[in-house]
Amino acid sequence: MKRILLLLIIAPFIFLGCKDQNKEDVDDKTPVAEEELYDLEPDDTFNDIVTIFESIEQDPNYNSLLKLANQAQMIDDIKDLNDVTFFAPTNAAINKLSGQEYANLRLPQNMNRLQNILRYHIVEGEQDAATLMAAIRNNLDKPYRLQTIQGGYIALTLNDGDIIITDEGGSTSKVTEPNKEASDGVIH
Repeated sequence: MKRILLLLIIAPFIFLGCKDQNKEDVDDKTPVAEEELYDLEPDDTFNDIVTIFESIEQDPNYNSLLKLANQAQMIDDIKDLNDVTFFAPTNAAINKLSGQEYANLRLPQNMNRLQNILRYHIVEGEQDAATLMAAIRNNLDKPYRLQTIQGGYIALTLNDGDIIITDEGGSTSKVTEPNKEASDGVIH
């Protein structure tokens, strides 16, 4: 027991002596942060390392969208997106389709139609909500129109601070989750 106590008392001095011998080597080779950790700002672009596809895949609110994209054989197309704004419909939005409409979209003979519908939700160029809202306001009470990669247009307006999307058929949707940043674009 006395030997153990003696070792416990002597051990720190041995380690400190070893540390001092190598201190010059370590100090010369190890970079030191110039700012204290609490002074550093958090990296608010952390989500930018996730792609649009990964973001949609990880969010259970987009399970129906992924099922439709898979049915349309467009998973690779979504993975290949770059510098886009994706107005991605959530499960709640897709659930507004009647059972018959949803079933018809999933028929093999309607794959081209489904692909066109999904492409209609994507616009070239990354535009966050603030940019879209400024463009709508600058358009002087007229709907701000954007061309989708499908070739059709969507019209954006503001209603009580919310972005409202109107398609060419006159149906409207509200952007409920703006600014999901991704490395290859933004999801609204």
